[in-house]
Amino acid sequence: MCIKTTAISFLIGVVVFQFNQELPPTQIFVVLPIALVLFIIYPRLRPALIAVLGFYWAYIFALMLLHPRLDETLDNQLISISGNVMQITRQHHAYQQIIFEVDHSSSLQRLPNKVQLAWYHGDSVLNLHSHCQLVVRLKHFYRYANPGVFDYEKMMFVRGIRARGTIKHARCTVADNTFNLRTHLIERFAVQYQQLESFGLIQALTYGERKYLSAQQWEIFRLTGTAHLMAISGLHVSVISMFSFFLIRQLVTQSARLCNIFPAHHYAALGTILIAFFYAYLAGYSLPTQRALVMVLTVLVATLLHKPSMSLNGFAVALLCILILSPVAVLTVGFWYSFMSVLFIFIALKLFSQGNKVKKFLLIQIYLSAALLPLSLLIFKQGALISPLANLIAIPFVSIIILPLNLCAQLLFILDLALASYAIDLLNVLLNIMLSILAHLAGAQINTIDYHAGLVAVVLCQLGLYFLIQKRGYPGRYLAAVLIAAIVCLRTDDLRQHELMLTVLDVGQGLSVVIETAQHVLIYDTGMSSASGFSISDSVLKPFLAHRNIKQIDRLIISHNDNDHAGGLQQLLASTPVKQLILSEPVEHHINTHLTYCQREMSWVWGQVKFDVLHPPPAWQSDSNNRSCVLRVTHPNGSVLLTGDIEHQVETLLVTAYGEQLRSDVLIVPHHGSRSSSSVEFLSTVQATYAIVSAGIANRYGHPHQQVMNRYTDADTQVLTTARSGAIRFKIDHAGIHALQAYADASKRYWHSARNTL
Repeated sequence: MCIKTTAISFLIGVVVFQFNQELPPTQIFVVLPIALVLFIIYPRLRPALIAVLGFYWAYIFALMLLHPRLDETLDNQLISISGNVMQITRQHHAYQQIIFEVDHSSSLQRLPNKVQLAWYHGDSVLNLHSHCQLVVRLKHFYRYANPGVFDYEKMMFVRGIRARGTIKHARCTVADNTFNLRTHLIERFAVQYQQLESFGLIQALTYGERKYLSAQQWEIFRLTGTAHLMAISGLHVSVISMFSFFLIRQLVTQSARLCNIFPAHHYAALGTILIAFFYAYLAGYSLPTQRALVMVLTVLVATLLHKPSMSLNGFAVALLCILILSPVAVLTVGFWYSFMSVLFIFIALKLFSQGNKVKKFLLIQIYLSAALLPLSLLIFKQGALISPLANLIAIPFVSIIILPLNLCAQLLFILDLALASYAIDLLNVLLNIMLSILAHLAGAQINTIDYHAGLVAVVLCQLGLYFLIQKRGYPGRYLAAVLIAAIVCLRTDDLRQHELMLTVLDVGQGLSVVIETAQHVLIYDTGMSSASGFSISDSVLKPFLAHRNIKQIDRLIISHNDNDHAGGLQQLLASTPVKQLILSEPVEHHINTHLTYCQREMSWVWGQVKFDVLHPPPAWQSDSNNRSCVLRVTHPNGSVLLTGDIEHQVETLLVTAYGEQLRSDVLIVPHHGSRSSSSVEFLSTVQATYAIVSAGIANRYGHPHQQVMNRYTDADTQVLTTARSGAIRFKIDHAGIHALQAYADASKRYWHSARNTL
């Protein structure tokens, strides 16, 4: 069995395991000896049995990552831990986010090996590699379970981080980083060159520290599709290795004595291996760097063994090595981007073998950009149309000039600071030139496409692109246009006329509701934001809108100004066009859109759907909760009542004013299920079939309160909570109202913490 078949079979087994909602019972390991016997006896079954081995290996690796977990009795409790600051992932103002390695020898408690901690420190910062005694409040990771939203819990699982928390008190021993070369270089470089305009770019290209890149720089890279250049990966390690290989080989050929002992390329390969390891060390051995290092080592070892290095067999060996080292790599975007890019390059090299080198490079670059665009639409729901041109400029510039110069500058920085300054000044000028060119391209009128493509559509589109670049007469070439068009045509989730979709997003302790018709979109509340810079609008709402291919909001209603309802307003307005904003009370920041204040008797109609504002009346005076904008949405076959944070006082007022007109099929539970809301009189008047509670898992307010839930049970209303179900969706069409499957259940995987708190 060839190595390519082995690698693909093993990959299939690893990928299949990742679809498990729960870890399989350990009893399945009794099948392993039988599989090994069959592997020896029946050669034809070997591909399938290799896939079985991949499944088992992924299972074993998952067990190692998942344990030890945070003991349930310690969840949300104050505890003392000791250990080391491994990484500072975010730092600004009086806030730090760190990865902390727990010292188990000093604790009898069941704790994860690594935890993510937030530290609101004032002037007392934590230093990298410091040994600390901490008082922390730890919690399990819980994702925001919404369609199209990044699975943060998955990312933490891949990194081996199994809990998060907040530091309440810290006592640390200041680390001496003199003997930690990487940390020492990062700190020394920051002291010397932090004033440079391209300081963040150099840190990202050298040490993988992207936290110093400004928001403006990130936006330029995003709009031009060149953000991959700022993540140390296959391109960077390959270029550094190639540069080192040819330089060492050229130097060795000057010595006849050395060449008589071993061929020059052997010296070059061995020297390049050392340099590749050193560069990966400087980059912190991140997961993308590890993948790139394995691929480069595969090529270099093949060179030493006189085997074809640039072949699909070498590609398969690298793939197999990475899957053995870390099978959870298949859960990362970088894994698929890296290997698909290499695969596309192999395809392009085979097809564009004729012509001069410049022509071949241009054709390969154009094909690679076109082939990666559908993949970008699938993963990021966005693609940069200017990307082929931007990468055509940036990739050679970074590969041929920036990376070799940066490597020389860093080596000089270790050896001679005076000489290093000349190289770093030149590097700063060149990076500023490149950024200026990319900024100009980013400002083009048509630079990005925002669109969410499905997996089947992307596969068909890739097949179409493959047919398109074949020679005339190739079977199936005439189908290319049809297959490429699949990326636009194969959409099954668009709403038809007279249909309505209600989505109560999982935003933790807060509220955000999206209501869609065939032509219009309304958003009710935006969730919270925090002092750390985190925002529900950025993390949940905008990705969900991209997933639904929503590019404009017709009406945005903020029920009232509490942070858990209005915290993401600014971020949403800054990124998404809003035709009309409706507020119940003034806000502090400037609003640059059509603004209306919520008042009773406001109404409008979208198709067959009618929207009526029921509260507050004109000149209503009350606290913020009771000024909440109450909205009733009526479809011929169902209705929804959105209530914000109203309390008993307003509930009584609504019952008196509207009576039976309040009856609704779906009720967004007032004030997250607080005791101050959901009176018996109100519930008996609304007579809802479904009640939805938007509240955080194990939140500090105790929402929803049990006595309130008992009232809904007595009213014969089915209660759904975002804490348990994630995003909750209803569809209303000609057949009536349909509750869709809870997203947390539909998307659950074995690494997700159980959402059984309610």
